[in-house]
Amino acid sequence: MGLFGLEAFSLSFLPSLISSIWILIFGAFDIPAENKSRAVESLIQGTLSAIRATNSKVTFDPIRRDVTNDKVVFPNIEIIIPGNKNVYNYNQNCIGNYSENFRDKCSTKVSIETLSVNNIGLKENRKQNVELEISGFSVDLKHLLSNDNYISAQMLDPINELIENGVLAGSVKVGVGYNLGLDQFSLELSIALNKLASFSIKTKLSNVKYHNNTYSFDLDELEVAVSEDGLRPFLDYQLQNTIGLELNSGMLLMLTAGIDEGKKGSLKDLKNIRSIASFIDGKSKRLFCKRGESIRLDFSNLDATGYLESPFSIVGVLCQEFTNSAY
Repeated sequence: MGLFGLEAFSLSFLPSLISSIWILIFGAFDIPAENKSRAVESLIQGTLSAIRATNSKVTFDPIRRDVTNDKVVFPNIEIIIPGNKNVYNYNQNCIGNYSENFRDKCSTKVSIETLSVNNIGLKENRKQNVELEISGFSVDLKHLLSNDNYISAQMLDPINELIENGVLAGSVKVGVGYNLGLDQFSLELSIALNKLASFSIKTKLSNVKYHNNTYSFDLDELEVAVSEDGLRPFLDYQLQNTIGLELNSGMLLMLTAGIDEGKKGSLKDLKNIRSIASFIDGKSKRLFCKRGESIRLDFSNLDATGYLESPFSIVGVLCQEFTNSAY
């Protein structure tokens, strides 16, 4: 897949994905289940139709409503994104001959076992968070990684050595809920990339305000989990080839050294530093961070007082505790 195919796919998919997130947010309110189901089905079908407009081939099995598990399911989605016809020798290298049915050998295949929207109220006593879930996705990266005209190929090529047959596989879930009585949003995101890494975050925000072009809110809860399942060699390779540094806890010392002692937050705790260092050094495969006490965050004040000068400073504010095991 060349740059043109990637651009066209992104321009159709990303706006539709943003629209999906808005549907999830409004889906947290008391909209009749039938209306919500129809809106979800129309939205996802519209997204897939927009992808077809980029000259990609899109197929999927009949949509089904799973009342027992309270979700609308789009099964077996397959997207074939054409190769970049502007690449030198495209006709010679990418177009198959008669025996190969003239197929585009440089196309990229995206497969999704199930795309579902969960907890939309098809049954009583539904869960609070409405979820967009993509289970069992895979992307064949072989042609993307071998395309010399694609700028990111050199950066992504080491990943090809980490994943099986050049196919990136995993799952994604996004959940959004709203408690009207508490004026509280609950947000969940989990991403798992097979043989590479996984990331998840759960948080609850309340009293969200927008004033003078900046946001403020109460961060009531936060849990973040990061797992390294094979991505470390790629990150180490990139660091050494871009800024000449090895991936180790020495980087942690560099990042925290310039932070004012009064602005380090939980990073002043040696136990927390040891947990982060253990993960960076590869001694622990998982890192967890948690906040159990509510804290008021006003980004204009944080900026004015210097807490936003270093990304690690704000990490010390958000997370009260770091460990290498689940809470």
